[in-house]
Amino acid sequence: MDSTGLVLSLSPGYRFSPKDHELINEYLKKKIDSQTDPCLNIFTTNIYKNSPRELTALYPSMEEGEWYFLTPRNRGDQRVAGNGYWKAYGTEKQIHHNNICIGSKRSLKFYEGKPPKSKKSNWVIEEYAVDKQQEDAINMMQIHEDYVLCRIRMSLRSKKEAAASKSCETKKQKAKSSRLPLIHEDDGLSLSTK
Repeated sequence: MDSTGLVLSLSPGYRFSPKDHELINEYLKKKIDSQTDPCLNIFTTNIYKNSPRELTALYPSMEEGEWYFLTPRNRGDQRVAGNGYWKAYGTEKQIHHNNICIGSKRSLKFYEGKPPKSKKSNWVIEEYAVDKQQEDAINMMQIHEDYVLCRIRMSLRSKKEAAASKSCETKKQKAKSSRLPLIHEDDGLSLSTK
């Protein structure tokens, strides 16, 4: 919910599934340019004040297991947040649209606790930033706060592990419920379950 308490509800069958370049062009650039919230379901907040578990409890997800936020930019490789910190991993990927670099995407993983005793979690951020040259062109007119757009989600591996665990439990429950009474071979009359 934003400051007005509104949340966009999509009709059945429709999904909010923007491409990388759409996140930058349609949402992030518009936020930087006009300082208005471009979409009711992309929330503007400082995500570094809370852990991902706290954030996802405070705001509804746009799609199952995905949350989108516009947040003031934090340029460090480790960013303190709630009960832990976000740490960059992998390489920064340039985002192109119509053969023009419009921005970048960087992945960060959430670690609970403080280093060196921190524990890697399954939370991941994909952080989108406007290309520096385009950002300078936007900011030439006026001075604006530097924002990034973040997609927070559980890592795919943790989703697969959760699904595998659920599948295993379902199979165990089906096996228990499908056990039929068996007739003992010795007398042919008494019933027992195995």
